Amino acid sequence: FETAETYGVEVINTAEAASEDVGVLHTFPSTPSPLYQRSSSAFAKGAGAGVWDWLRILHGAGMLLLTGITPSLGEGPRAAWREAATVAAQLNVPVSVDLNW
Repeated sequence: FETAETYGVEVINTAEAASEDVGVLHTFPSTPSPLYQRSSSAFAKGAGAGVWDWLRILHGAGMLLLTGITPSLGEGPRAAWREAATVAAQLNVPVSVDLNW
């Protein structure tokens, strides 16, 4: 988080995984698309509707960045992703989606 903060990125309301890789990207010569492993990310480990207080988290936010990978992690992450986007829309917070591949 320190690197992000040096560039002026606020890292409030974040979750840190202790001693675990949050995400790993594998590329293979025989496969045209990369393989993402996100099993230790905050969304993969405990996400679901109602887990985070999106009204509080997004209040006064300049933007919400969502990834295209998150909904594929399962129903819980998909529900939290959808909930975050819905609350952002209610608060008129712009949403950016990184679709990756």
